[in-house]
Amino acid sequence: MANFRKKSQATLDIFAGVGLIDAHAWSEQIVRIPLLNECLDEYTQRQQKSRNSRATTERLQSDSRVTPEKVPSKVGVIAGEPPKKEKAIAAVDALRPRVEADQWQSIKTEPCGSDEFREVWNHTWRTRPDGEFLSDTIRRCIEACEQEQVSVDVPRLFREALRRIENEEFVRECGLDK
Repeated sequence: MANFRKKSQATLDIFAGVGLIDAHAWSEQIVRIPLLNECLDEYTQRQQKSRNSRATTERLQSDSRVTPEKVPSKVGVIAGEPPKKEKAIAAVDALRPRVEADQWQSIKTEPCGSDEFREVWNHTWRTRPDGEFLSDTIRRCIEACEQEQVSVDVPRLFREALRRIENEEFVRECGLDK
């Protein structure tokens, strides 16, 4: 059995060296195969997009705790009315508290780490591509924090969330959760 483990380890080391598996994940004893993401069939991609949807039907409060009332749109600009761009920015700001809450709920972890780390995680969450695995989003955040020019401490709870989510995604993608 020990010989099998050594051979498996050596094989996976080679795979990481030539880019068949994610070398960074393998350094933490996690096997991720990025090339398989390109092989997803249409049905699986639709399922992932619906799972990652951030759409909400509830009314959201703004940072000022005042929920703006919906006003019927009028053609043209009324004197004193802010331009459409400013309205759009205000709408984005009104949605921000919900998005920030979702980023921590999605990884089932209370907000943790320094202000700098939470800001990096917030930005990573808001700008993640549609259909990206949650574990990939978390890993991108960790890698950005660990770069020499940035050097933001990543909390232990956040790393533990990454491992847990990778396991959940693996079980789900392999169909072992049924």
